[in-house]
Amino acid sequence: MNQLSPDMNVMPRARRLTTRALLTWTLIAINAVVLGVFLVFADDFSDITGALLLASFVVVGGVLVLKLPNNSVAWLLLVIATGWSSTFILPFEGGWVIPLGLMSTQLLLRFPSGSLPSQRWKWFSVATIVLIAALTFTVSVGDPRLEETNEVNPYYIAWAKVFFPLILLQPVFMIVSAVSLIVRYRRAGMVEREQIRWLAWAAGTVTAIYTVTLLLSINSPWASDTSTPIGLLQALSLASFALVPLSIGVAVLKYRLYEIDRLISRTTSYTIVTGLVLGTFGAVIALGSRLLPASSTLTVAAATLAAVAAFRPLLKRVQAIVDKRFNRERYNAALTLDAFGERLRDVVDTETVADSLMAAVGVTLAPSHATLWLRDTGRQEETAPRTL
Repeated sequence: MNQLSPDMNVMPRARRLTTRALLTWTLIAINAVVLGVFLVFADDFSDITGALLLASFVVVGGVLVLKLPNNSVAWLLLVIATGWSSTFILPFEGGWVIPLGLMSTQLLLRFPSGSLPSQRWKWFSVATIVLIAALTFTVSVGDPRLEETNEVNPYYIAWAKVFFPLILLQPVFMIVSAVSLIVRYRRAGMVEREQIRWLAWAAGTVTAIYTVTLLLSINSPWASDTSTPIGLLQALSLASFALVPLSIGVAVLKYRLYEIDRLISRTTSYTIVTGLVLGTFGAVIALGSRLLPASSTLTVAAATLAAVAAFRPLLKRVQAIVDKRFNRERYNAALTLDAFGERLRDVVDTETVADSLMAAVGVTLAPSHATLWLRDTGRQEETAPRTL
């Protein structure tokens, strides 16, 4: 009887794995079909960026579920993608509440390990799910008319309107969920802190791009035209939300995890420079429209040339400032290499050059061990090695 017990446990486990894989591929297939249909009927660049955003959740969620099926973050990404896809399939208007609610609460509560920070957060996790369900029901059936078409809502229920004030709780739950991530960060080890920093970088980047886009779009006649820089920035701001699942994928899989400092410095640099360049573009257009009101083409051309001319010098200057503040290791390494190059111009003594080289390697690369062999060209003999 004891010899049969291992075999008795194999089949249920195999069935569970098969069911899980079947569910995963079913969700991926549904989202892939929706993506294909959406791309076929896409009208402009904004629709394409929206499809790319959905694709990021589908791809990252699918990969994580297949590699880490026991991590609830992986399943959340796939469910969020399916939630966005359902908004194009189901006739309800509240479909967007589920993916948005899960992104702003459950994803933050369970990142990166898939579990809550502690058991004390269990009641709050349940409360967020109840709130999402209540808001989905209220938005779907609580309005007598459909928002987009202004047609009669066939699912309207009059008493559902009493739940509308619950919408005010959503921002509160979002803030508390973000606080849980801060609590987890303070208690986490080095690896988990790096994972959380990846998500924080993505959230900060999306917020910065959205804020810059919003400020530049106010009273702008080119806001809805993707052929202009501001209109293009609006479409790209939507696509920037794809950084959230991509950063989660990098963090959970721990792929190039420790390059976050360099990424933060580059993101900060390009965000600042983009804002300055677009500000220059808008200022030149505003000034040119006053001086040359009849020549809009010339004004746009002048603004474009001014923005292009300002980009490279601004990027170089801002990048140096940001590296000095956020990417200190790279900044110090660059200073060390520059100083070593300056010394090579004036020093010809082999011993001095060797000492300087070893010092530069130690600061810039920080190796655990390094040895330099020098050859005496006169005697053709190797001198004693220098060890770091």
